[in-house]
Amino acid sequence: MKAVEYVEQYMTGIDLDSEEDCIKRAKAMFTAFAKEFEALCKQRGVKTLAGQEGVIRELNDKWNAVASKVEKMYNYQLVRRNVMWNLYLSDTDPVRWPPKPDGGAA
Repeated sequence: MKAVEYVEQYMTGIDLDSEEDCIKRAKAMFTAFAKEFEALCKQRGVKTLAGQEGVIRELNDKWNAVASKVEKMYNYQLVRRNVMWNLYLSDTDPVRWPPKPDGGAA
């Protein structure tokens, strides 16, 4: 899906006075991005972390395009930028992995 399609499907007509509506739509859009990530990895036969990183970079660029379009629509930064990339970094950072029983990193 293109950035414009994400904006039309998930971000058009948001009630900015309703925190619940904003959160619900952002979560739905993020879920759609996660499904697109899975589909792209499967379609491209991605089996390595480096391959996943390439897909994440592509989706992060698209996420940022959505964020820019939404900001122009509502004159407000409703969607934070670099969410996909920051989530990827936090999930792959070995420092955040559970420690071993001996106190070392996993």
